[in-house]
Amino acid sequence: MKSKILLLMVVFVCCLVVMPSIPSASTTPTPHPDRGFHFLQFLINVMWSGNDTSTPINPGDTRQFQLTVSSTITRGAYGQLLLGLLAGHHFVIHAKIDNVSSWATAALSSETLDSVITSPAGVFYIIPDTLTIHVNTDAPHYNLGIVLLNFSADNYRGPFGLWTLIGGYDSVFTFTFVSG
Repeated sequence: MKSKILLLMVVFVCCLVVMPSIPSASTTPTPHPDRGFHFLQFLINVMWSGNDTSTPINPGDTRQFQLTVSSTITRGAYGQLLLGLLAGHHFVIHAKIDNVSSWATAALSSETLDSVITSPAGVFYIIPDTLTIHVNTDAPHYNLGIVLLNFSADNYRGPFGLWTLIGGYDSVFTFTFVSG
C-alpha cells in the first residue's frame, strides 16, 4: 500500500514539474531567451492585402498600405490559469523598419502599438497600422522593392520584475512591392 502511495506521489510531482515545460505542439514562436512562466509566449502576425501591392508604384509617387497587426499568447499545459489572471493587461508591440530598397523610403504610422493580453489563448487582438512607401524619381523601372518590417514584444515580467510571466517575441516580415 505504501508503495502505491509513493508511486502516486512520484507521478503527481512529475506532472507538476514536467508537464509545464512541454510547450503546445501547434505553436512555433520565436522566443526571447528568457522563457515565460509555464511557457506563455507572445505571438505577433502582420498581414496586408496582396492586391494592394500588385500595382506598381511610379517613381516619385507615394502609396500607403494598411497593415493588420494581430497578437495573441500561446501557452503550455498549465498556462491558461495564469493567462486568465493576466487578461486585460496591456503590453507594447515595437514596430520598426529594418531595411528598405536603396531607391525607396518607408515609414510606419506608429512604432509603438498598444496591445492587450487576451484569454483564452489563441484569441487575437487586432491593431491597425499604416506603411507608407515613397519611390524615388531615379528608381529603376519594374524592379522588385523590399521593406523588412520588425515587430517585437518584450518579456512581460511579474511583480517587482522578478519573473518572466510571458516570453517576448521578435519577428521580421518581408513586404515586397514593384516600382513602375
